[in-house]
Amino acid sequence: MANEDNEQQAIEWIQFAKSDFSVAISSFGTENVLLNTLCFHCQQTVEKSIKAILIKRNIKFNWTHNLRNLIGNLPSEYDIPKFVYESTKLTDYAVSMRYPGDYEEITEDEYKEAIQLASAVLNWAEDIVMGLI
Repeated sequence: MANEDNEQQAIEWIQFAKSDFSVAISSFGTENVLLNTLCFHCQQTVEKSIKAILIKRNIKFNWTHNLRNLIGNLPSEYDIPKFVYESTKLTDYAVSMRYPGDYEEITEDEYKEAIQLASAVLNWAEDIVMGLI
């Protein structure tokens, strides 16, 4: 059962998720902004959205960037949409893609998919946090 502190913290986490999402969509096409950076903010949107749900429900979880692990902590009473599970592919954007290294460049199509997944998870999580689901 959530208490008032958990609910307020969950709302704050959603606000931070929205901020990450705003950066991800508003910075597209900006000079010197890499798609890697924008996809990192998509991953952060999903991560913070899922953590908001867990915090609201007072569910203990490991502080990780691994979306699969976080999603695995969601209560079984929620009907978890397919796009939440699909968002686990964004985990790689949390660490390995943020730094120069040996990996394939992110394409615009991959960025667009990351935006779609982040948006869907954010909206779903916000509905839960706000008590609409």
